[in-house]
Amino acid sequence: MFVKIEKDVNEVKQELAGLKKVKGGTEGKMGEAVAPENIVKQATSEIQSRFDRRNNMAFYGIKENKSNLKAECEKLDKECMNDIIT
Repeated sequence: MFVKIEKDVNEVKQELAGLKKVKGGTEGKMGEAVAPENIVKQATSEIQSRFDRRNNMAFYGIKENKSNLKAECEKLDKECMNDIIT
């Protein structure tokens, strides 16, 4: 896991270096300077987001549940997955 995180950090460093070359520095959309802390926060959140989604699956063409109740949505999702599996 440590090797994977190290690899992700190196990828982020490479992307950051590429952005600095393209933009001529660390500037935001409107030309204002972006704090290095914000860049690190964004990179860290991107790595965490990738890590959180690593086992996700996407299904297309399945209707969304209209309910706002978590338990009911989970029940309907499980029923849908059982239908797909069978």
